[in-house]
Amino acid sequence: MDYLSIVYDRELKPKTSYPSLLAREVFRRFNLKKGSAFLEIGCGNGDLLNEFMLLGLNVSGTDLLSSAGMDYPELKIVQNDIEREPLPFESNSQDVIFSKSVVEHIYNPECLFNEAFRVLKPGGILITLTPDWELQTKKFFDDWTHKTPFTIVTMERLYSVAGFASLKIEYFKQLPTLWNNKFLLKISNILALFIREREKTKLRWIRERQILGCGFKK
Repeated sequence: MDYLSIVYDRELKPKTSYPSLLAREVFRRFNLKKGSAFLEIGCGNGDLLNEFMLLGLNVSGTDLLSSAGMDYPELKIVQNDIEREPLPFESNSQDVIFSKSVVEHIYNPECLFNEAFRVLKPGGILITLTPDWELQTKKFFDDWTHKTPFTIVTMERLYSVAGFASLKIEYFKQLPTLWNNKFLLKISNILALFIREREKTKLRWIRERQILGCGFKK
């Protein structure tokens, strides 16, 4: 038993269409190109990495756990502890580096940003998603592996200190219906004021948000 088998148990949390929808949104929003070298740090069960592969990207993944991506034997996933060792990739070798809900699990997130900068090609892009601490102060540490909370300010500073340019740091809600509908997004922001932090129903997705960051290596 490990983190993946407990928190992302397939019987309790079966695979949905969400990884496909999110991968397509990231691909569209950041104008990614088929054939690009794409690395996901902390790829977990591999659902997202598999969807990026299906979109035509040349994917690789890393994860702390050896059980990562067990459902996808065709994926290239390397076990790696980003806080204790460098990424197992050559400098200037990747076009895109992506992580979702990973940096908050690291005591020293500068390790991830510095290594991403090293491994990216000039002109390459780092894309990160992490929970917004300001909306999850009570439940953030319900996940015992969470180490470092983030705000939109700290995320921007991390990108800058690592050397990334042309930054775009913004709030991101995980409801697909809100991604390209500014009116519904505004309505959701109003409704969110009346939804409790520990909401157990699907209304939680109206309230909760992540911090979406991106930056380019010059």
